[in-house]
Amino acid sequence: MKRIIQLVSLVVLSAILFAGCRQADAPQVAADPVATVAPAATPAPEAPPADVAPEPLSVMVHDRAGLTPAEDNFYTDWIREEVLRELNLDVTFVPVPRWSADEAISNMFAAGNMTDLGFSSDRGMIATFGRQGGIVNIAPYLNDHLHEWPNLEAWTDYLLWRNEDPQTGEIFSIHQRRVSQARHNTYIRYDWLNHLGLPLPTTTDEWLDALRAFRDNADDLPNRPEGAQIIPFTMSQNIQWRAGNLLNSFIDPNLTEQQLFMYNVADRPVLIPGIKEGARVLNMMFNEGLLDPDFILYSDNEIPDNLARIGVLGSWMYNWPGAWNMQPDLQEIHPDAQFRAIDPFRNPETGLTQKFIYDSAGTGMFVAATAPSALNVFRYLEWMATLDNRLFIQLGPEGITHEWIDGLPVTIDLEGEFHMNSGQNLDLTPIINGLDLGSPDLNSREMAARFQGVDSDIVVESINMALANGRPFPVVIVPGGLDFESANTAVFREMNSEILAVSITAPVDQFDETWDRLVQNYLNAGGQRAMDERYEGYLRAQGR
Repeated sequence: MKRIIQLVSLVVLSAILFAGCRQADAPQVAADPVATVAPAATPAPEAPPADVAPEPLSVMVHDRAGLTPAEDNFYTDWIREEVLRELNLDVTFVPVPRWSADEAISNMFAAGNMTDLGFSSDRGMIATFGRQGGIVNIAPYLNDHLHEWPNLEAWTDYLLWRNEDPQTGEIFSIHQRRVSQARHNTYIRYDWLNHLGLPLPTTTDEWLDALRAFRDNADDLPNRPEGAQIIPFTMSQNIQWRAGNLLNSFIDPNLTEQQLFMYNVADRPVLIPGIKEGARVLNMMFNEGLLDPDFILYSDNEIPDNLARIGVLGSWMYNWPGAWNMQPDLQEIHPDAQFRAIDPFRNPETGLTQKFIYDSAGTGMFVAATAPSALNVFRYLEWMATLDNRLFIQLGPEGITHEWIDGLPVTIDLEGEFHMNSGQNLDLTPIINGLDLGSPDLNSREMAARFQGVDSDIVVESINMALANGRPFPVVIVPGGLDFESANTAVFREMNSEILAVSITAPVDQFDETWDRLVQNYLNAGGQRAMDERYEGYLRAQGR
């Protein structure tokens, strides 16, 4: 309890120190060098006649409890004004809590007040509501009207048809496009390594040795709060995310797409062969004092992130480019402190630093069946896909929020009324995740120049590490969906979290018994049935 009180005091201190600093509660995905070129913007449509009454359009927006209201700020006002002027649509933004969005969406469908345009990364939920009649089958609109939306077609490209049911031809959502597929990095305190005469770790054992050195030499480490306890490594309750690079490095590299899809029940990893061995390493770390013993108390990213910012954390795993958003905050207190990205976790069989990267398809956008006009939703998305429009939303007004130097946008100030509650206003641009400037060369240069105070070569190095030996999880469109899994997703995810947390915190000599018992309980409680459903669903998707 004494340590928890000390930890809370540190976090409170960090909140005071960084009041007014940039938000880092959400991934700010940068463009990678191989991003596909965006389409050229087409001329804006002529303004509708002034005597025609505007038609209503409701649009969902994530609410991150930011510095400005998610549904009422400079950027939402600009969108409303421009869309009203160009399309004669009266847009209403409806806030949905970011971290419980899917639950809120389900409640909105149940109440019959879902927004006309919604989005979710839960493909199963979208498919379920689609089959129940709550979401519009957009295939006829794409077949009959796509030629009217050239920017949307050029930008989303094959993703428009990605979710087509191979048997019925129905499409209940189209995907946002990711500019970058970089997902996770592992970060470490480079100045501490230098002080101890240690190299950047290139293997799992070297990484563990570095953490032991941080633990054993805690009192001698520079650039840290005086008297504060050093934490070699931390994560949160979201273990499969905050320790993903380590866990996933142990996955059997010989698994087929079908097997990987089958084992990944509810998009959670504990049934995938090899994950147990990654959890075993975390169990050893917990019992050796290398893993923050309070990680299980962290329900979100706030405390782990602030531990990095105030200078007590040796290493952690997080979204790319998490450390580069935090380093300026750290260096306000400790000017000589420095993070570096590393890629040490090698698969025992191949020796490769295998990992999962983002699929090029991001969040799924859908049209609620209660929408007055599905065509108006597509007109709005076509407007959003126009390069000039989305760049303004992502960058803000030139000369105020940014300026152009050597063909790249450089941030001036995003505070006050121009504050963005998510990186590059991700929540207001559902068609794109990341910044696309119109060419791969510009995207690459912008990526390297984005983080002031960080050497551009180090940034490029980190993005390359996040992509190295990576592959996306299989995307399989199952005809008829996965009804059993969809009905039990929340339960399965809770059981996954329990298996990881309880096993990792068990005594070393009880790890195997604990893991095996909890996994068997999971299988008996429906996990096996869900795997069987995925196996059969994969065969249906392949027309077998």
